[in-house]
Amino acid sequence: MVKVSIIVPIYNSASFIEETIKCVLNQSHRNIELLLIDDGSVDSSPFICKEFQDKDSRVQVISKQNSGVSDTRNVGLGLATGKYIMFLDSDDYWYDETFLERFVAVAEENSLDILRGEYKAVDIDGNDLFVKEIDASKRKCQNVILESAAFLDNILQREFFLPLCLIRREIIDNIRFNINRVFLEDIEFFIQLLLKPLRCFYTPVYFYAYRKHSMSASNRMNSKRLSDAFDMSRLYLDLSYKAIDPRLTYSFKTRSWDYYWMTLRTMATEKFDVKISRELCEELMLEELRSSLIPIMSEISSSNKWLHYFSPYTLIYYFRLRHFVGSLYRRIKHN
Repeated sequence: MVKVSIIVPIYNSASFIEETIKCVLNQSHRNIELLLIDDGSVDSSPFICKEFQDKDSRVQVISKQNSGVSDTRNVGLGLATGKYIMFLDSDDYWYDETFLERFVAVAEENSLDILRGEYKAVDIDGNDLFVKEIDASKRKCQNVILESAAFLDNILQREFFLPLCLIRREIIDNIRFNINRVFLEDIEFFIQLLLKPLRCFYTPVYFYAYRKHSMSASNRMNSKRLSDAFDMSRLYLDLSYKAIDPRLTYSFKTRSWDYYWMTLRTMATEKFDVKISRELCEELMLEELRSSLIPIMSEISSSNKWLHYFSPYTLIYYFRLRHFVGSLYRRIKHN
């Protein structure tokens, strides 16, 4: 039976980790190694993990000093020995006990590199919030073998949720998570994989419960996350020149532009003080980024590409003004 390595980075997850561990050990696919990488927790998480290790030889607990989720995942990648790898966050869980067996069977039958399923969102108590809907592009491409570019555009789209994927360990090779990134680390890891000519597959099997709560990293925004978002624009542009598949080149260039103007729009929201936007533009070297994007503007398809004519600082005020006018119009209309 094919072995699967499941990598779980853990940091102060005592409230959830028992459920997370059990959902893996209860899978009908028995040949697994569960790598519980404790990232310097100061609660009872390590003790809970070690109790499971004492009872089940498939569980390995690795303790390390706190260094963040990316470095913690990298430790797991270095230790994994399975043919396939899956990631699981320590506050989430799998709610289908047979999905892994089915995923492995499909991956083996079709010699797949990546297989992706679906998820539902739950609250802190595990109550259902919503189920991720399957759009038309996904339905068109489900249960067929896809090349990297088609997988990116039709399946991943704007949602790089790495824990939804079964990944053949061999294709990861020496690719690792960027330990200097606190935001969008899944995307950087994923798009480096997609530079390779992969055999990808999407199946609408719902198995992952993603727990949404106020402390989730995805609910926070700060200047470092802004910096990471603009760096993602730079990374997409850089990798677009390395991609062999012209469809991937085009997709990377379009996404490079999209990340630039979408992040500028974020800077224009009320979460950020517009008075310091000029300093942020200089600190993040946004004028240089804009200049690097200008040569690709004639190649991409975007209704917003005219925005590149304006400086980043000007666009922030433009977006802020547009938001103010829109809010004023909605209040007048409501009254």
